[in-house]
Amino acid sequence: MYCVKCGSKLEENAKFCPNCGMAVKNTKISKPNKEGSIRKEIKKEARMKNKTPLVLAALLVLVIIACMTTILYFAFGVTITNDLYLPWFLEIIYWVVILAASIVLGFGLSGGALKLLRGEEVTFSSVLTSPFCKIKNVVLFYLLFVVFFAAYFLLLLVPGINFLVALSSIIGIPILFIYFYPVLDMYMYLVMDENKDMMSFTSTLKQAYNIVKGHRVEYYGMILSFIGWFLLGALTLGILYIWLIPYVRLSVANLYRKWTDEVTITGTENGMSNGTVIGITVGSYFGLIFLMFIIVIILVMIGVIDENLESNRNNGYDNNYYNYYDHDYYNHHDNYNDYRRTNIATLTYGNDEISFIVPDDFTEDTYNTNSYQTYIKKTANSEESITYSLAYSYGNYYENTIADIREEFSSDLYEFTEDEYTINLDNKETKCYEINVTNVYGVTGKFTEVFYPVTDTRYVTIEIISENVSQNNIEDYVQIK
Repeated sequence: MYCVKCGSKLEENAKFCPNCGMAVKNTKISKPNKEGSIRKEIKKEARMKNKTPLVLAALLVLVIIACMTTILYFAFGVTITNDLYLPWFLEIIYWVVILAASIVLGFGLSGGALKLLRGEEVTFSSVLTSPFCKIKNVVLFYLLFVVFFAAYFLLLLVPGINFLVALSSIIGIPILFIYFYPVLDMYMYLVMDENKDMMSFTSTLKQAYNIVKGHRVEYYGMILSFIGWFLLGALTLGILYIWLIPYVRLSVANLYRKWTDEVTITGTENGMSNGTVIGITVGSYFGLIFLMFIIVIILVMIGVIDENLESNRNNGYDNNYYNYYDHDYYNHHDNYNDYRRTNIATLTYGNDEISFIVPDDFTEDTYNTNSYQTYIKKTANSEESITYSLAYSYGNYYENTIADIREEFSSDLYEFTEDEYTINLDNKETKCYEINVTNVYGVTGKFTEVFYPVTDTRYVTIEIISENVSQNNIEDYVQIK
């Protein structure tokens, strides 16, 4: 070390230059961050291991889940995220199997990862079967999740506290998840660690809690360091996860070995601290939310979102009429507090215009447009609605629409009766189709579709959802002005 003023050589820890007397400023030499160095070393070792047995096990479980979803899709014509037509017992069975398969895979990968890191032989079959050798603790771990979710959903049904329970899902549950998830993760490694004696469920949980104590930042620093991989996996439609999940399990397994003093891990490469990794990830997440919020505000200000929402309502309305039978699509009426009273429904398209006399006591939906208009009548025990809309007649619109309706309800999920008849409306032949539907939940409904020809290429379709409409009084609901 030398004096910056006169260049004289300085002794170690000197405070002043012996030649010129200038104060010496101590300059600390930066060293590689220890946390980041260890994390990089752990991930490097995990990448170098032969993960084939773990990858095959993950692939099998994901294929099973995909097959179940596909079978249900083709059997019922809906996706799992849309529960309108999936019988409740099948939906419960689906999620029970999904949870069980995920937990068994988690335990199997944890045990396989520990063996691989210890240089022991791991096979595809051992990854899948090893959890069943510890079946008691695995089942109790599974029941822990089942009881939690069952209690949560039951509390949502209790009047008076359901709002607080729903609020807890926004604040309380994420906090509990962040605090206890590392404990549950270490529980799996403890159960599958063949170097540890078998303990009771509660004793294993307590030990897992003690292992994690003081290491949560290190744990989440490791997990969040994979965030780029997870985003890339989403772009590959989840295919990358087949390799990524074993990679993560191996990395966390080395954390477990480090925390239980089985190994001492040091690294030489520099890297960000765990706190920095967490800070950057969380900051980026909230920054992205804020950016999306700003974009939404800008789009609302220039009117783009309102126009798109209105367009979606117009385009999607005719395809969603049947959701009434599960009281989903029309439940939004309960939230309206501003109705415009009128007794005339007028539809316009180009130079065409046609008006209908709306029956008494029906109020107009404030979301009406020129392409469709909805009116409702609510009583203490029922709700009726009439929707006047325009439709193109590509091919035979009437026959095609009726065929679509029959196909929609032609399954074991529905029982329905139907009737077709013709009336004379404004000296023009007008066709009517009436259907009564009962779904698997015991919910019944009746609606009538009226097809009034405006021109050779367009119809006015009038959809009437009411138990009170029949062939005898249908003309009271479809009077031309």
